[in-house]
Amino acid sequence: MSTESPFEKSHKVSDMMTDPYLPITLDLGNAGAVRYLARKIRNGIKGGCHVFQLRLDPKDAPCYPNVCVPLAGMLDYYREAHECCFLDSNSWKRSTYLKHAGVLEPYTYDSNALPGSFLDRVWKFTPATHYEVVSGIMESIRRADPMAEGVLSALELTLNEVTDNALRHFSREPEDENAVGYVMVQYHKGNRHAAVAVFDAGQGVPASLMHGGHRFASVAESLTLALQKGVTDGNGAGNGLWLMDEVVAATAGSFSLTSDGVRYSTKHYQANDEPKTTSSTVSKTKEGTTLVDFQLQADKPIDLAVTLGGHDHVDLWVENHLEESTDDVRMIVREDSRGTASRYEGRAFANKVCNLLSGVPGRCILDFTGIDIVSASFIDELVSALLEQYGFVDFLSRIRFANLSAASIAVMDACFRNRYFRPTI
Repeated sequence: MSTESPFEKSHKVSDMMTDPYLPITLDLGNAGAVRYLARKIRNGIKGGCHVFQLRLDPKDAPCYPNVCVPLAGMLDYYREAHECCFLDSNSWKRSTYLKHAGVLEPYTYDSNALPGSFLDRVWKFTPATHYEVVSGIMESIRRADPMAEGVLSALELTLNEVTDNALRHFSREPEDENAVGYVMVQYHKGNRHAAVAVFDAGQGVPASLMHGGHRFASVAESLTLALQKGVTDGNGAGNGLWLMDEVVAATAGSFSLTSDGVRYSTKHYQANDEPKTTSSTVSKTKEGTTLVDFQLQADKPIDLAVTLGGHDHVDLWVENHLEESTDDVRMIVREDSRGTASRYEGRAFANKVCNLLSGVPGRCILDFTGIDIVSASFIDELVSALLEQYGFVDFLSRIRFANLSAASIAVMDACFRNRYFRPTI
């Protein structure tokens, strides 16, 4: 650990920025961009250069988690381990998505500065912030779109397991407080597709399994071994990657596992079919490192009990909303929404309601206790979105409003008189 003060560090970086720099041009639409970056940095360091300017080619290349996450992790690694400095070029600055995603400076959890959404951002997490980061991502996913039954539980379970793996197997030291991982989740609403990448610059899969006493003939064999149930280095149950594999299969998804210069990939074209698998050699970013990149289809229901071999999974988010001795759930609007002022929030809150009801047979009680008045935009979008999802009859049987103030009732009545009972000319 460095003993330099923040003042000393800031002046060192300032001094380095005046040094000659080596430009590195990246195509972020190319999966090999991170390996190219690492090679250029290594060569630069050998030549005595520690300052690099990042450029984009082309400037409008797509930015997906499987590139953004390891790129952010490797930039962080070279900053910490080799005291490198990275400058953004004009082409990099013009990419609003890269700035938003935090590739040059990953997001860290701060309860006093929470973003509007945890999606489309690279998050740097530690054992101390792991729970909060995953919880924030899941809250944002619930607000993004109605998902098929079981998908949210499956995604949360898988995300927890894979990110926990990154921390537990970061080094040979169990419960390493200095362990660091990186995660990013995108949700593509058009094709109902969730993309997830988790990266760490730790010891890698082969070294981790060897530490657990496992033997294998090659790196490729170590990756397939790591996907088996119960295979561990002793720092966990060894079910994280196996569980991800099962969930991906059940949702007709895909994944790749990359470590120590080998990538193993699986793609399913239908739920639980025989997948297409490939294993390929890629150049190393450094000794170690692990990248897990997986995609799920959010419109395909999944039965977790079947996927987990008969073991039920309790969704604590749903459990916390259940009414006692009934099949109903209750959402306290003041707590479960981010206000009742905007049309945007009305739609996001409707998505949460749909996702809560997806695995519950009863009604959802929307409790407006403590809210003096709602905006016409909020209530119009909320009810319209729920009617769109359930239809009129199911809406009446599945949604109930409770504890609306007189002012809120007046707004709701006026809103729907204007929408559905306009006078004809």
